[in-house]
Amino acid sequence: MIIKNINSVKVYLFEKLQKENTLVHFTTFKKSFGEDFNLSGRNGAEHWKILKKALKLESSQLVLLKQIHSDIVIDIDDKNSGLSCCKGDGLITNRRGILLSVLTADCVPVLIYDPTTKTIGAVHAGWRGTSKRIVAKTINLMKERYSIDIKKTIACIGPSIGPCCYEVGKDVAEIFYEKPVKQFIKRRDKYSDKYFLDLWEINKQQLMESGLLESNIETAGICTRCRSDIFYSARAAGKSVTGRFATGIMLL
Repeated sequence: MIIKNINSVKVYLFEKLQKENTLVHFTTFKKSFGEDFNLSGRNGAEHWKILKKALKLESSQLVLLKQIHSDIVIDIDDKNSGLSCCKGDGLITNRRGILLSVLTADCVPVLIYDPTTKTIGAVHAGWRGTSKRIVAKTINLMKERYSIDIKKTIACIGPSIGPCCYEVGKDVAEIFYEKPVKQFIKRRDKYSDKYFLDLWEINKQQLMESGLLESNIETAGICTRCRSDIFYSARAAGKSVTGRFATGIMLL
């Protein structure tokens, strides 16, 4: 990933997307602007104002879901102007000037872009959404609604908790054992009921099973718990309240 300042707001960019001149995308930092840049909670609205000003956006251009750890994907089309009011965890559109965003603090943010049909998607994939195959369902809806060119489609997996740190109980591990991803679940030791789950690879596999080329998938490979100094992490915060950073994409 590449670090860049957009009008004084520091963001991460994906290498595969920053080459595209038909879109804007970003992942914010814990301290993208000043000492704190929490895009949720008490100061979230003020921080969104700063980000929208940096991106030169009006409030009507922002789509921000009420995330519920589901497999619900919403198509923001000409008949759907329900901006900032919908429940779900995935967004798609081919409308220009509409910013699709998800908020995370360990869960996996995924951005999707088809340069042929000029269609974009943004996904919030925690373990629940990943187990429900939300990334694959997002791709399927993009195929259905916009006939995306799957062999040209790019997907980028953002900073999120890595396989080094994402420890889950046996109940969660068993959900994934029912799926063909056992190689991405590691038992802590032979005496333990704790497992390490690799959400990066599981989501990557879903994308490839949906038809994306591996060469068109970029994984940031940044663990938010390991790098809680620069990204919000619920696991690192423990019982303390933590913030959220944003990952977004918009067609120009």
